[in-house]
Amino acid sequence: MKLLLTRNSKEKINGYETIENINHIDAVCCDAEAINIKVDNFLSLYNYDAVKMVLLKICSKLRMHGEIVVTDLDFDLVAYASGRGLIQEKDLNDLLFTEGAVSSFFGAESIVETLTSAGIHVTERYIENNRNFVVKGVRC
Repeated sequence: MKLLLTRNSKEKINGYETIENINHIDAVCCDAEAINIKVDNFLSLYNYDAVKMVLLKICSKLRMHGEIVVTDLDFDLVAYASGRGLIQEKDLNDLLFTEGAVSSFFGAESIVETLTSAGIHVTERYIENNRNFVVKGVRC
């Protein structure tokens, strides 16, 4: 099974089950069933204190040698761009609120720490579009 967790209800990937609310994940996927999970700008839907728990729940669905890819806005990149005047106020608001208000904002490092604590080996991390982090990992 392949899962796509996203805030964008129109986003679909052929062969992936789309989940827009963490409360629906158990009805769609059993523990250790998923071979691939994409978490696309999904974690910021949840308040900061819940993000770790939500990500751990998602990781519980990943089978051995399964891959997870987490993409979201990077706090450090956006703060840097805003502080340096590299992004205009309107653009910043569009970035944060176009697809619905964000409830939290974090950096790649917190995601790496949570994935590692869940037994995920982080294989790659990089910046995308000068504002998003991408963290890839495999359950070992």
